[in-house]
Amino acid sequence: NHVGPLGAPQSLTPALDRLASTSVSFENAAAASAWPIPSLYALMTSRYVESHRPAETLDVRRSQEPTLAEILDADGFETAAFVGGLDSALRPGPARGFKTYVHRSDAMLSVLAPLAVDWLKQHPGRKRFLWIQVMDLAPAAQLHDPNAYRSALQALDGSLKAFLDSLKKAKIRRSDL
Repeated sequence: NHVGPLGAPQSLTPALDRLASTSVSFENAAAASAWPIPSLYALMTSRYVESHRPAETLDVRRSQEPTLAEILDADGFETAAFVGGLDSALRPGPARGFKTYVHRSDAMLSVLAPLAVDWLKQHPGRKRFLWIQVMDLAPAAQLHDPNAYRSALQALDGSLKAFLDSLKKAKIRRSDL
């Protein structure tokens, strides 16, 4: 791997490394499914993939399970999701409950992060739940080209640094999120 917190001797991700050094790390975490849609469904509903019907996995709009965003919205949180890349990642089911929902299939973190910062500025002093999902690394990973993957990872880390710097400039602290 190329990420410092995961043991890379020569990390390609200094911004991610700095963020991870002050964050909680789950060393034994695993995705609920190898496929992103059921994994996101499980994450947003706190249900194991196996606990719902396969039809719900493929079309979560039919699910009656409350989503994390719906629960937080009902508790008075302002909720927003900025989703890029994977076209069907947050289908209408898991996207339920987000008052603000922006999806751009071509968007990377460098495009979505400024939109998220603007949203945070528009909701000062409120309880907020912000979800940013990008697939910046997916095209490079699909090429099975280590150099392309390293380049994409470094670009993503640069976008993360710009996002964190913009939060700092806007005086949005991590404790505000």
